[in-house]
Amino acid sequence: VQLAARVGLSMPALQRYLDHKKLIRETIARDVGISVGHAKQVLISICYGVRRSTWSEAAIPELIGPDRARLLYAHPEWAGLVSEVRAVRDPIIRSMRQHKGRLYNPFGKSMLCGKGKARKIDQEFAFVVQGCEAWILNSIIEAYGSSLLMLAHDGWVASADIPIADQERVILEATGFAVKIEGSRL
Repeated sequence: VQLAARVGLSMPALQRYLDHKKLIRETIARDVGISVGHAKQVLISICYGVRRSTWSEAAIPELIGPDRARLLYAHPEWAGLVSEVRAVRDPIIRSMRQHKGRLYNPFGKSMLCGKGKARKIDQEFAFVVQGCEAWILNSIIEAYGSSLLMLAHDGWVASADIPIADQERVILEATGFAVKIEGSRL
């Protein structure tokens, strides 16, 4: 949503999802006949270019089965999110630095891009999103590295009780992204 806003585009369906994740995951899970955990997985996969395939070995049918995959693809919440992401991904990618056939993500890493039919827009967009996640995680490492026990692609475990508001401020100041951290004590 924030990447889209940076190029002058809005994503009301994705913003609605972010504001009501639990409700939307539960609704899709109920309507499609899958677990809430699987609903979360298939929703996250939208930003990583998952294909709407019914082939049994494709990512989503392998996870939830081909029949449930068909129900998922027809679900209005799912379809709205897929359409919205597809509409913004190319303008977002074009806004990223590019040089000599390489695309640079917000974390400064690059990948070689194809041209014409060889272009893989799904991979490019996933690379941009992953760059944002890496940049966010790196800002936490730089600020709280000595207190971190474990890192994950979208989270961390710390030995100290670091106020969530402080972590969100560090991320905002380092990256310009306003993120909402969901935290809990182990």
